[in-house]
Amino acid sequence: MRESWLFFFVFFSYSLFWLCTFLEKSWLISFLLLFLPFLALEREPYPLSYYGLFLSKRQIFEGVLWVTPALSAYALFLWLYLEWNHIFWSFSFSPSLLLTQCFSVALPEEFFFRGYLQSHWQRLRSPAQGILLVSLLFALGHILLSGNLLRGIVFFPSLFFGWLRYKTKGLFAPTLCHGLGNTLHLAFLGG
Repeated sequence: MRESWLFFFVFFSYSLFWLCTFLEKSWLISFLLLFLPFLALEREPYPLSYYGLFLSKRQIFEGVLWVTPALSAYALFLWLYLEWNHIFWSFSFSPSLLLTQCFSVALPEEFFFRGYLQSHWQRLRSPAQGILLVSLLFALGHILLSGNLLRGIVFFPSLFFGWLRYKTKGLFAPTLCHGLGNTLHLAFLGG
C-alpha cells in the first residue's frame, strides 16, 4: 500500500507542472520535492536525522573528502571531452549560479530522492536495491521533465549520490556533489 502511494507521488509531482503553467516549472518542482515529503514524514516514527537532515563536523569532513576528487575528475573529464571534440566552451562561473544549483536544484532533489525515497526503500529492501531503484526514478524524472531520452544519463551520477548518502548517513555530501557538479557542467557549457 505505502509503496504504491510513493510511486503515485513520484509521478504526480513530476507531472503536476503541466497543469500549473502560471508558475515557473523549476520552482514548482523544487517546492514539491521539499514540501510533500514533510507531509508524509509527519506520520513516520523516525526522526528527521534518519532521512539525512542533520549536519555534523564529520559529515562536512566526509563530504569534502569524497566530493573533492569526484568533482576534480568530472571537471577534467568535461575539459578533455570538450577539447577532444573541438567544442567551443568558455568557463562562466557566478556565485548566483552556485547558490541556485545547490539550494533550488540539488537540495530539493537530494532530500526527496536520497533523503526520503532511498531511506524508505533501504529500510524495506537493501541499500543497493534502494540506491538502484531511486537512481532509476531520478533518471526517469529527468527524462519526463525534459522530454529528452539523453537526460537519462543522470542515472550514473545518481548512483554516486546514493552511495554518498549511504556512506555518510546524511544529505550534505550528495547535495554538495550534486550542486557543484551541476554548477561545473553549466559553467563549462553555459547552460
